[in-house]
Amino acid sequence: MPLRYHLVYYAVFVLLLSVAYLVHPLFYIFLLAYLIYLVKRFGRKMLFLLFLLPIILRPATSTEVSSIVSGKVKDIRDNYVILNTDYGKIKAYTDHTFQYNDEVLVKLNFLEINHRKDPIGYDEYHSFKANNIVAKAKITHITSVSSHPSFYQLLEKQFSSSKSIKSYQKLFILGIKDEAIKEDYSLLTSLSLVHMFALSGMHIHLLYKCLSLIKSFIRDDIADIIIKVLIGFYVFSIPYNISLYRAFYMLVIYDLVKEKFNQLDVLSLLVLVNVIKNPYIIFSISFIFSYFIYFLVIMTKHFPYRSFLIYLGGIPIVLSLNFSINIFSYFLTVLLSPFISCFYIVTLLSLIFPIDLIMKMMIGYQQMILTFITSFNAEIIFQKPTFSFIILYYIILFNIFLLLEEKKSIQLSMSLLCALLISFHIYSIYKPYTQVSTIDVGQGDCSLIRLPFNQGNYLIDTGGNREYDIASHNVIPFLKSQGVPCIDRVYISHHDYDHYGALDSLKKKYKVKRVVDTYQKEEKNKLITIKMLKSDVIYPSTNENSLVMLVTTGGYNYLFTGDIPSNVEEDLYKKYGKIDVDVLKVAHHGSGYSSSVTFFQMVHPRIAMIGVGEHNLYGHPAHIVIKRLEERKIKILRTDLDGSFSIITYLGEHLIYR
Repeated sequence: MPLRYHLVYYAVFVLLLSVAYLVHPLFYIFLLAYLIYLVKRFGRKMLFLLFLLPIILRPATSTEVSSIVSGKVKDIRDNYVILNTDYGKIKAYTDHTFQYNDEVLVKLNFLEINHRKDPIGYDEYHSFKANNIVAKAKITHITSVSSHPSFYQLLEKQFSSSKSIKSYQKLFILGIKDEAIKEDYSLLTSLSLVHMFALSGMHIHLLYKCLSLIKSFIRDDIADIIIKVLIGFYVFSIPYNISLYRAFYMLVIYDLVKEKFNQLDVLSLLVLVNVIKNPYIIFSISFIFSYFIYFLVIMTKHFPYRSFLIYLGGIPIVLSLNFSINIFSYFLTVLLSPFISCFYIVTLLSLIFPIDLIMKMMIGYQQMILTFITSFNAEIIFQKPTFSFIILYYIILFNIFLLLEEKKSIQLSMSLLCALLISFHIYSIYKPYTQVSTIDVGQGDCSLIRLPFNQGNYLIDTGGNREYDIASHNVIPFLKSQGVPCIDRVYISHHDYDHYGALDSLKKKYKVKRVVDTYQKEEKNKLITIKMLKSDVIYPSTNENSLVMLVTTGGYNYLFTGDIPSNVEEDLYKKYGKIDVDVLKVAHHGSGYSSSVTFFQMVHPRIAMIGVGEHNLYGHPAHIVIKRLEERKIKILRTDLDGSFSIITYLGEHLIYR
């Protein structure tokens, strides 16, 4: 079988093989069905070529990394850098200010790579594998740092002295997002427009058009070579960007082989090379988004409503990232595309000409549009897409493509696609079960109680971290991933920062109807009973005055204890005696000053939930507390080991999801 027009079949085979091997064996069924289809269509000869591919498809083996390494700084973030070393890439945390391309010799203290997958979708282990990062460490000593002049530094020197302009120059030229535009970036995320401001093939295309002006002075073929060399030099001089690499390789390779291969062949070849080189790249959302969207661009080239079809194709990916869609996002994409193109060209010109005033006007205009649109709160929350939803969605979408190819009506298929989206949205919001979750907020507490059919959503504490916004990074993504449209009540157990610190940010960025931080009388309805327990003793400290809440829902009794110490536990025992508790939120993150022997005479839970940060400075949870729980055969769930976890109650059955 000739390679022309058939490389896509090899690419799909390698992708399915990688997914089956690395994600779930269930995909071997899809792989088998695909092989049967290929044999029927192309004959058995194709199998020989296909089975050669697994021989070279091997995940990279891990090697032991020395604690003293030399390497180059290839990416710079808020509190860490990416070092390119002989061992591979290393994510190194540091307070030191490095420059891009610095050559360093450092001593490292290695940190454990997290193997658990959080419900919001982030998986550190597979993310590292996808990006060829071999280790995570903290820089403990810097032996030497040497800087050398580079094209990257030359670009930086051309940036404006204005902070806002410089931030957009860094974003559009270097692909770097800094603190100054975090608020703008948050607005773009809520509008599902982040992709328009991220360096991509669109920007390479615009850069190519701008540089093509030299064809007026130089012969076309020579000018074309010069342009591609300049673009390649630029792409390889800035931090790695998978979309730019894909766009550049497509530009160069397709121009060389367009007489024999089409664009889909070249894209398939790039997929083959990437997956064979690193099978774990299938876990990179950047790889999936960049290559799949460009695949849609090729597939819809001759279709009507092309831009809308590409937008539809990206919806499951957007939902996987944001768990929501803004109803204005498609129209904004169409309306803002010319503006973004113009903005990018002006940004390029700002490196040469002093046009800060024009840049400020464009930034102001863009911020005004984004602020105006977000004020309508047109965000539709779904949840993290399920595997069945994604499969069904793309079956319908590609059926639409086939119908368009055959020039047949797509009304029925479009109606089915809309019905699927509406049904998934309704299911996301109106789930038929009770859910009690402990959200991983590091060293802090945050629990969600969700009643069936959206009858109530309650948050007990919000967590808090003075170094970053817990609400934006942890709480809100989790709420969206579960399809929670709003919070009816936030209970604050006490005013320690690790329990209430994220409240202000949460109220600004999410719909919160009411906050309760004082003792309340019993609240009761058909689905939930919330009773606050309180001793008759007056306490001097914040921890001692934590709200203690007995929540009955879904056939389980949950006891939330804030940070109460053992003396309060004993006082509660004296007042209430034994209490029927199925699930205990262990007090004070498992501190040895709580969860006393006396307290376990008061409660006999089946499950203990502990909100605690990895490798925290306090040594939580205390060994004595874990021992007491284990002696009583209580199932222990902890955020430092399990991440966020949920207890689901449906039709009388109680299930734990981690």
